[in-house]
Amino acid sequence: MDIARAVSYRHRVSRPLTIVLCVLGMLVAGAPARASPGLAVGAVENLLMWQTAETVAVARHLGLRTLVVSLDWGSHESSLGASETNGLPNVVVGAGGIRVVLGIHNSWQHAPIDQARRERYCGYAADALRRFPQINDIIVWNEPNVSFFWQPQFDPAGTGAAPQAYFELLSHCYDVLHAVRPGVNVIGPVNSHWGNDNPNAFSNITHSPSRFIRALGTVYRASGRTQPLFDTLGHHPYPRSSDEHPSIRHADEAFISIGDTDRLLTVMQEAFGGTGQRIPQDGLPIWYLETGYQTTIRPEKTGAYFGVENWPGPVPDLAPDAVVDQARQLADSLRLMYCQPQVEAIFNFLLRDEPDLAGWQSGVFWADGSPKASLDAYRSVIQEINDGRVDCAGLGAARAGVPAAPSPTPARGAEKVQRSVTRITYRGLTKARFGGLRLRARLTRGAARSKASLRARQVTFVVGGATYLTTTDARGIASVAPVPPTTPGRHRVEIRFRGDELSLGSATRVTITVTNTRGRVESTGQLRLSATLRGSLEARSDGRSVKGMLVLRNRNAVRRVRLTALGVARRGRVAWLSGSSGRSRYDVQARRLAGGGIRVQIWRNNVAVHRPAVVSGARLRIVRG
Repeated sequence: MDIARAVSYRHRVSRPLTIVLCVLGMLVAGAPARASPGLAVGAVENLLMWQTAETVAVARHLGLRTLVVSLDWGSHESSLGASETNGLPNVVVGAGGIRVVLGIHNSWQHAPIDQARRERYCGYAADALRRFPQINDIIVWNEPNVSFFWQPQFDPAGTGAAPQAYFELLSHCYDVLHAVRPGVNVIGPVNSHWGNDNPNAFSNITHSPSRFIRALGTVYRASGRTQPLFDTLGHHPYPRSSDEHPSIRHADEAFISIGDTDRLLTVMQEAFGGTGQRIPQDGLPIWYLETGYQTTIRPEKTGAYFGVENWPGPVPDLAPDAVVDQARQLADSLRLMYCQPQVEAIFNFLLRDEPDLAGWQSGVFWADGSPKASLDAYRSVIQEINDGRVDCAGLGAARAGVPAAPSPTPARGAEKVQRSVTRITYRGLTKARFGGLRLRARLTRGAARSKASLRARQVTFVVGGATYLTTTDARGIASVAPVPPTTPGRHRVEIRFRGDELSLGSATRVTITVTNTRGRVESTGQLRLSATLRGSLEARSDGRSVKGMLVLRNRNAVRRVRLTALGVARRGRVAWLSGSSGRSRYDVQARRLAGGGIRVQIWRNNVAVHRPAVVSGARLRIVRG
């Protein structure tokens, strides 16, 4: 998991989603498909805690056999709190035969890295087992190879520290949980699909899953322990990008995605072969606990989303004429895993999209709760798997035509290619008006590969607490315009390229200044923004400070927003305004249309409060200077 996805994950696990799933009449029709022992298909969805009936109805319609719910463990907790004891009964009663898997974790600040925390964490998990006999599967922490979830990854000398510390947690929890219930299923180590193995990295210091598992095995052997550490091998085999075919095998050992299952088997053999810890070759099951393929947002659904996408290669939900779409990716990945005898279960991350594009959009429902066009294809392939109808022989023949991931070509007489040094330089403005900032950087390689293509390389911009991930064009240029705009003031921008099979990673920093502009925006009368929402605004700026007010009226409710930022483009074509009311931030964009009139859009805490509304140019005036 890179830093962009880690930021996204923070929003996913820190609170349950609160929007109710739309359950169409068709979702409750019919019985679940007959299960096959070959592969259990499931999903990760915390809505099961709070909207149990709706989520179970969707799971039954799809034929899912298992669901994961996650608890945020606080480092001071040794038993379940009120929130968990209120929510989990809904889960175990409402699931009605669907297998419930419990994940327990939090961000690195809560990581159980010392004995006291380990005892509290394992006691918390044991309390869940005692209270809820219907739960028998416990995921011990989440992605301990990633600094967002576990620190330190390395000690000051550059030696891996996380594998030793996680071993202490995993071994203690294994013993505690098996003492409570001998047949419990303890799942670990649940690594991210990628890591940089660089203790001196500019950011996102991580272990690759291969290195982490090997190091865990080394610690296990040195400890003299003869009991296992885990009963099921958990892993997160996300693709490098959503448009990458699931069968792709990566030349870079730092990756273990779905197509790299053979690598996972080899690494487990090297780490634990001949010890008390079973390996997949001896029957240890593999659960792929998180994966997914993010979709592009259909034009009619844009009002349900906000922010900027930060994961590469989103695909259409269903596009028969396209090379790849979500329906095809889901079907191909599930069939591939059905034909891997060691893989016992695979889980799609979320059933329903998160509205924040910096989050995850790999569900089969849009953020507004309506089904994507990929839903029927997903249900169909799950039925095929549950009925045991997958043609593995035919699938093997089809895979032969899938292109392999890019691999370095060894130079004559060399055993492997030396990855080229890269440099990333900032090429955007260092001073911009509010609403007019475009972050822009150029990626170049060393002289040895100066003619190699730099298209489609992932570059991350971090500014003002927000993370934006984009890809380079053929010239190595990456650019993005932050939405909502970066607030006025001085900001440190971090620009990162994490590297790939051919190129070493690189990063740089730059300070940019965002300013207000001289101008004014004012309305006459009430602006009709939706059927019930009316507004008026007036703002003036001398280039330093802004004075103004946005007033919103929704039926009898009135909200007054004090405006503190104003940016007006040349000739008054576009204006951005921003301000606050209580703890909420409001952003306004007014854009002059080519055919006349002005379109207005308002966001509250990054969420659009109405669809874009076109108002008469006579009712809203934009002036620069």
